[in-house]
Amino acid sequence: MKRKTAGGLTVLLICMILSALAFGGRGGISRQAALRQSGAPGKDATVFSIAPGEPVADPEREEAPSAAAFAEEPSGAVMTGDAQTLTTEPVPAAAPAETDDADTPASSPKPQTPEATVNAAASPEPAPAAPQTSRLNAPTAPGSGQETVLVPNFYYHGALDMTGGANYVFTLTERGAVQYELSVPESATSSGDWEARLWQKYTVNGVSGETAYRLLNVLTVDNVRFEGRSPHVGVLPGDYLIEVVSGANYSAAGYDLIMQFTATAGYEIECNDTPSRYTSLYPDVTIRGSGSNLGAAGSDADWYLVRLYASTAVELRFSHETRDLTTVPFVVTLYDADGAILFNGRSSFQQAVLASGTLGLTAGDYLIKVEARVRSELDYTLLVSRSLSGAYEQEPNDELGTATPLPEGTQTRGAVSDKAGLDRDYYRLTLDAPGAVTLTLENPGMVETDDHAVRRVTLMDGKGRRIWSAVMQNWDDILTSPAVGLAAGSYYVCVDDENLYHAEGEYVLSYQFTSDRYREREYNNIRDLANEIDPNTTLTGTLTNVGTVFDEDWYRFTVTETRPTQIRLSHPAGERTDTLYEIEVLDAHGVLLLAGSSPENAPSLTLRQTFAPGVYFVKISAGTRSSDAPYTLFIGEDTP
Repeated sequence: MKRKTAGGLTVLLICMILSALAFGGRGGISRQAALRQSGAPGKDATVFSIAPGEPVADPEREEAPSAAAFAEEPSGAVMTGDAQTLTTEPVPAAAPAETDDADTPASSPKPQTPEATVNAAASPEPAPAAPQTSRLNAPTAPGSGQETVLVPNFYYHGALDMTGGANYVFTLTERGAVQYELSVPESATSSGDWEARLWQKYTVNGVSGETAYRLLNVLTVDNVRFEGRSPHVGVLPGDYLIEVVSGANYSAAGYDLIMQFTATAGYEIECNDTPSRYTSLYPDVTIRGSGSNLGAAGSDADWYLVRLYASTAVELRFSHETRDLTTVPFVVTLYDADGAILFNGRSSFQQAVLASGTLGLTAGDYLIKVEARVRSELDYTLLVSRSLSGAYEQEPNDELGTATPLPEGTQTRGAVSDKAGLDRDYYRLTLDAPGAVTLTLENPGMVETDDHAVRRVTLMDGKGRRIWSAVMQNWDDILTSPAVGLAAGSYYVCVDDENLYHAEGEYVLSYQFTSDRYREREYNNIRDLANEIDPNTTLTGTLTNVGTVFDEDWYRFTVTETRPTQIRLSHPAGERTDTLYEIEVLDAHGVLLLAGSSPENAPSLTLRQTFAPGVYFVKISAGTRSSDAPYTLFIGEDTP
């Protein structure tokens, strides 16, 4: 009886040994895999496919690829699919690092696959519900069915069963970036798209330890492309899960999955899709990000916060790789702490660089939103660089009340942000005495590509009434206003491109002031605001056009006793016969008393009349051709 029992045990032992050899004979199994194989595999087990002759690495001893190696990896990106979808050819994974463990075979030049790992015996509790396609999920593990520990840099081959998706879990101990790839047979997508969803596990309320999952990215494989690569997804240390699900109908087709991780602080941190969950962006430090695909949950938005500890000038630069498409992949918006838009730009696949131009900002917090408009695997770079010298506009200065001070003789730099025609840069200048102001607008480095109007500059009085306005063309290096007579007080200058062609880059604004009490004083475009002119006095004036609206200059003089009076208008002489100026003299009731025209080739016009005591007005307006050349006006006694 004892011999039979011993023989039975011997046979059972031999069977167990043969079974173990049959299962792990292709190079042995890892300690981790062996621990997980205690007991028969349930129907939820994930079976890994290992090609004959390939060594098997130990997942517990493998190291993630270095950051340098990952950064130097060629993208291998190619365009496939429709115009709204980008994908790449899969890049071969880096070989596992060699170890000094005698039981571990040498590394292979090809990516390796660890031995099969299985779940413990099936629990009698019902499987958790499938996740909703939202950014935040209920505090249950996404998907149902299989769960496998995922090791970076290994190809995993799996097949789905009737229970639904497969979960691959991994833990990261450093901040870095995750990128993963999924490929399926061509026939597998006939029943619908496959997805590999990346989730982040987090604690809901801290104390009780209740957990939930955030959706960070959805990688879709459809009947147009049968393999895909996710963008780099910036992550913090913590627990993560990749869920693989098949199409609308059950599909038992196999799939391949690989995840790569690089330790770096140079990527955004998902999930930063709200202002309160921003990623910190430091001035003069470039950060990388990506437009994560969120599937049915919508498009990704990445928020960054830049903190300035002192007033300075900055430039925002955004870029990504180019593609042969015409869609808009990203929209970039810069906000101040109050939500005012300081810059808004839309990249294109052909013009993949956005530059805000130099923006003068005060100390404080600023938010940047990068919104993905199409699904792509593209990384982008974002940089806010500082310029610590020179004078710059101070954003936000989109209205009179927030105008940037404009010192006399100082070249102040600015940029009209691309905000769909909404950006206007206002400046305030203050005159302590009456005189003449000459504005200068320069466009350094302007490229002459098309015949476009690219800048508009407008001079206004303290109430916002326009005094002079002109448009700069893109072939103009400099635009100079006429000498505009102004009284002492505050005035405003506005630079914009509203309803015109947007020009990127900086402009330079400055003004010169000449004190002169014998200048007309704008705003004098109506009779009620006429300038007072003393008897026997000569004033210099200018008809300043405001776009297509022509200026009128009104003057008022007072006669105290009846006497002959002359009114003389003079201007530079020319060769043409066009009328440059029209002059009218009216009494206090608006009755026309005298009128005359002054052509270009006749530089002087004199009107004479004996006026009774009273108040009179002189109006000077443009003739058949306008001119911003200065004129002189004399009103005084008409002597023989």
